[in-house]
Amino acid sequence: MNNSLIRKGLVLGIIVIFIGTCAISSMGEIIDKSNNSSLISIISRGIILYVGGSGPDNYTKIQYAIDNASNGDTIFVYSDSSPYYENVVVDKSINLIGENRTKTTIVGNYSSNSVYVNASYVNIKGFSIIRGNMSGIRLWQSEGCSIVDNIIELNKKYGIYLSKSSNNTISENVIQINDNGIILNFKSNFNTIKDNNIASNENGIYLESSSENTITENKILQNKYGIKLYSKSRYNAIQSNTISNNNLGIFLGGSIYPTFIINILLDGSIHNEIIKNNFFDNSQDAFFQNSRRNRWWRNYWNETRILPKLIFGELFICRLQGMPPTAVEHHIPWIPRIDWRPALRPFTI
Repeated sequence: MNNSLIRKGLVLGIIVIFIGTCAISSMGEIIDKSNNSSLISIISRGIILYVGGSGPDNYTKIQYAIDNASNGDTIFVYSDSSPYYENVVVDKSINLIGENRTKTTIVGNYSSNSVYVNASYVNIKGFSIIRGNMSGIRLWQSEGCSIVDNIIELNKKYGIYLSKSSNNTISENVIQINDNGIILNFKSNFNTIKDNNIASNENGIYLESSSENTITENKILQNKYGIKLYSKSRYNAIQSNTISNNNLGIFLGGSIYPTFIINILLDGSIHNEIIKNNFFDNSQDAFFQNSRRNRWWRNYWNETRILPKLIFGELFICRLQGMPPTAVEHHIPWIPRIDWRPALRPFTI
């Protein structure tokens, strides 16, 4: 019993630090914006529920603790009862904290999502999340969440998948060996993707129809596509990333569906900024398709360059012809874009 109390005291200290740096800061933004006093009471009445370990009232499953939690509560998951073979559903505004990200493991067992979140202001920290059939972590119509300091790997389709989810933070995670590392889809806007290591995925970071996101200070390496923007992904800031050893570092594209030529440039990824990134040893650093008005500025392109850097691209037209209709593709070289002032040396990131 004494050992259990000592461990819970240490856990409380960890949680106080985490909430102070992450969860309460995000809650504080809500209070400032909405001036809603009920949110203050949610924070103040939150309790800690324990999963695993040796405490007499500890839960054996993460889902059992979530089912018995209320908004503002914290669920702390011990590593000594890991792995947890679960498909966790988070439908409340809680803090979900693992004891140690290398030892506290949620295994989706290739069924559905390992962790599915359909609530706002959820904070997830300190887990290895693996073997989801759809996603390691999926956010659906969620806002103000943080996914911090986790290992997300070996998930079939997506490491982290945001759908119709805005104003979230994904930071300090290792995201590797998934089909897709991070995907933002269906107008997932105003999110921050910062300081992650993203490696050995089909797509490292993939945005589709998602705008005004910030992608910064990430290490993106050994993916087929480092960063891919598609179909009306606009006004995104891609800055201060290290993009290395990918087949294609950055791809900016438009609609992939058969379309009339008048729609091509309307569907493109436009008004994005690609600034002060390091490009090292990619098979091809950058390419664009049906996209315009993007700003390339002060990137380091694998070597010291005095002259401007040309970014090549194409006009891609896909039309249906014949009976039955068959898609016929046309790839037309397009006017290159230019980084007028490449960096002379790599940035320290």
